[in-house]
Amino acid sequence: MTGHPFLRSFAAVLIAVLVVQAAVIVLYLARPELFYYRAWEYLRAWSSATTTDDSRWEGTEYSDLGHQYFFYYQEARDTVATTDGDGFRTVPANRGAPRIFIQGRSNVFGSGVSDQHTFAWQLAELGDVATFNGAHGELLSTLSRPGLENVALVVDVYHERHLAKHPLARQVYGLRGESLEPYQPLASQNQAPHRAMLRGILRPSWWLPDIIARQWRRLKRDFKEYRVHGHRPYLTLANTTDGSPLENVIVLMERRRRVIEKLGYAYLAMIIPARQTVYAPPLA
Repeated sequence: MTGHPFLRSFAAVLIAVLVVQAAVIVLYLARPELFYYRAWEYLRAWSSATTTDDSRWEGTEYSDLGHQYFFYYQEARDTVATTDGDGFRTVPANRGAPRIFIQGRSNVFGSGVSDQHTFAWQLAELGDVATFNGAHGELLSTLSRPGLENVALVVDVYHERHLAKHPLARQVYGLRGESLEPYQPLASQNQAPHRAMLRGILRPSWWLPDIIARQWRRLKRDFKEYRVHGHRPYLTLANTTDGSPLENVIVLMERRRRVIEKLGYAYLAMIIPARQTVYAPPLA
């Protein structure tokens, strides 16, 4: 008999947790964009899997630093981001068939900026040339996309920190073959909306215990960074490039250039600086 009050209390707590979890699921289905920090994550994980038309994000977007340091270093911007039916970021449509294909990751997609501020959009406007934003796509597959037959130049835009370690550089710059591959869009258009919703509901990262654990870890990180602020400027990130893998990186870049040029395209590699290079004037 002494265990009954405990069981009743346990059942009450369990029911309360399940009710809150059910509310989280309902909110996720109604407003999935609230569960994402950045437009490109939302558009790839949710919208592109449930629609066949152009997808749109309109809301507050948080930078990479804001994603890691939830309170102290929040960088929030109101952005409008749209993608076409295949999941690629939109570019000006009034300049004909694309002549320049821009390849990269979230920096090319335009994480934290609206459509008209992405690199591909700005290049199209300033250079009066049709561009294509191929961020996050497999290069040899995306180049096979219908409508890209007039592409003459492939631009590789990668972050300086992507070259810090040789294995990552191989992943970034390695190509699987030396011929175009069948086109595969970013979006999975053959998945029914209810399957995408079910996949989202069952993701462990959206269950209440994991949400609480992640928020607690963020708070601990914020407090730790707050305590060291003043001794280590928050934008001064540790640069792990020590020079040893650079020769291998150059070899991989040269191979990538040969592959692209063999396919008939001009090739341009653009390495953009890391944050500590731009935002840390006290550094030597």
